[in-house]
Amino acid sequence: MTSQPPALVIGGELNGLGVCRSLAQAGIKTYVLDNKWHQAALWSRYATPIKTDAIYGPGLLSALHTLDLPEHTELIITDEMAVYTISEYRADLPFRIHLPPHDVVLTLQDKALFHKFATAHGLPVPNAVILGNDAELSSIRDLQFPVVIKPADKQDHYIKRVSRIVLADNPEQALIACQKLLKTIQKVIVQERINGPDSDIHFCLFYRKDNITKAMFTGQKLISIPPGTGSTGFCVEVPPGDLRTELEDLTEKFIVLSNYAGLGSVEYKWDTRASRFLIIEPTVGRTDWQEEIATLSGINIPVIGYSEECNVPIPPSTRIPGVVWQQSYIDRIRAGLGKIPRNATVVDGYWRWNDPIPALIHYPFAVMQLLRRACSRSGER
Repeated sequence: MTSQPPALVIGGELNGLGVCRSLAQAGIKTYVLDNKWHQAALWSRYATPIKTDAIYGPGLLSALHTLDLPEHTELIITDEMAVYTISEYRADLPFRIHLPPHDVVLTLQDKALFHKFATAHGLPVPNAVILGNDAELSSIRDLQFPVVIKPADKQDHYIKRVSRIVLADNPEQALIACQKLLKTIQKVIVQERINGPDSDIHFCLFYRKDNITKAMFTGQKLISIPPGTGSTGFCVEVPPGDLRTELEDLTEKFIVLSNYAGLGSVEYKWDTRASRFLIIEPTVGRTDWQEEIATLSGINIPVIGYSEECNVPIPPSTRIPGVVWQQSYIDRIRAGLGKIPRNATVVDGYWRWNDPIPALIHYPFAVMQLLRRACSRSGER
């Protein structure tokens, strides 16, 4: 595919590294753009790194307008904040970009707006209340505890540095947390927490074009990092059967109702009280953190999306049977091996024999961060 347009991956974290390696399976020339040199994808043998001053906002737009890349380069977003910028200014950018309509992006990215959308269309979501500066905080008491409290606008976490998620075991804790957040941001959502282990969390990754879902992969988390509230630490494919069919049918319903286009995913958790899956949140306009598990399992969604956008044949994928994707060896040491299926082939997100430098860059940096946090906690005692 050397004569085909290249791909430009926005975001060089682990997500972007998995996308670069996925595209390499089809021989696609790939560039990766980020504002931090230590990001792993910038060191992959499968990508040409591009350093920029910012990964979102005017700095990203300036970089995209000044890049000297071939016409019709396919743009793949892996960074959440970049989605907002690229979606808003997509018409002015000289790339192939396939996203939902901008109003859909904003609705699905905002936790409060998505909750209203989901309840209006009969999509299963946790019970919740949405609170602003003028809201009656006592409505929190109508929920079942424990609850999770989140900024409604995801940008508040990145720009205003507020916590992504706060747990509260009772109304008093929730009131204090909401009052603190609402001093800084305009809106929060308070949801009933879905009890159960991380292994009750499932996800569907997909790509859609011309009102047709071209690819879908269903996976299961084994462990989150940190447990209970974090990103995917370990995951596997959900085998064919009733469970996978149920989740994929529910995902297809979401896709159709939202008029979705491009790359995305939906995360679910089994609610034992209601005996059904509830939507935790969608991932909009970008690949997911653990996107490479689909590639390793034989469904190379980045390549499928690229091929559909560039109107070229979809090449065959390589499958690793029974693969477990792990975020990193550090997390494996911290989490232990009890949740990993026996005889599974565990593939590390960073380390590969044929692409070792991303791991050699990442792991020393990660260890230094752990030591710095340990020293900081020790100094606070």
